[in-house]
Amino acid sequence: MELPIILDKELIDRLVSIVEDNKRPTFQVTFTTDPYVIPPHVMASVPLPNANAIVATVLNLNMPVLVKGNLGDGRPFIVLSSDDVKHILNSIKYAERVKIEVEVKLPETTEGLPRPLIDAIKALKEAFDDINNLDFANAIIKCRGAIEHVTTTKPTKREEEKGGEHGRVIKDEVKGAILDRYEDGSAAKEFYTDFLKILDRSSRNIHEMASRFLHPDSNKAKFNPRMADAIYICRQTLGVIDYLVELLRA
Repeated sequence: MELPIILDKELIDRLVSIVEDNKRPTFQVTFTTDPYVIPPHVMASVPLPNANAIVATVLNLNMPVLVKGNLGDGRPFIVLSSDDVKHILNSIKYAERVKIEVEVKLPETTEGLPRPLIDAIKALKEAFDDINNLDFANAIIKCRGAIEHVTTTKPTKREEEKGGEHGRVIKDEVKGAILDRYEDGSAAKEFYTDFLKILDRSSRNIHEMASRFLHPDSNKAKFNPRMADAIYICRQTLGVIDYLVELLRA
């Protein structure tokens, strides 16, 4: 007969931990007909130093039986292989929660930065924390929020002519702080004035990508995004925010 094992979260975690340490979970099986205990039962326990999982279950047996398992050397032990554990986990549709760490370098200090950039950096930090905690929807929401901190809705000339929706552009407070670093009429000021308009488009594209995952005019995700979605959008957002910081500190 087969020996049933009652699995709970603690036991599953310990089985996984043993296998990850390249060891084999081992259960000792004991039969008893002691009249002062529950009639014939099987107890699976762990007396071995390298097997740190414990479980017990009661079987209603009418006669002594053999336990189906990987027993060796005549000892009453059931030794599980890593494949055995994998089969158990697949059978119960077990999915281990894995904490990931996404390497990211945010500006080390926000001293002297305009308030919109300070708020954007804070939102980005929280977004990457969400990714590390596998909360991909909130990571995307916070990246969109980071873009919104440094941008504002303002109609472009073309949009004004069409009477369409307003475009998203970098706030004058941020642009002004960058352009004030250059002399009026200089080639550098003229260059970055035009270049920041290109960055407007990049910001709009990132905001639009993030918004595609969310219901219109809400902070609720349409579905659970993938990790790759969240990492891509957060890294794109980081690229824009970090570049603006570098322009201010160059």
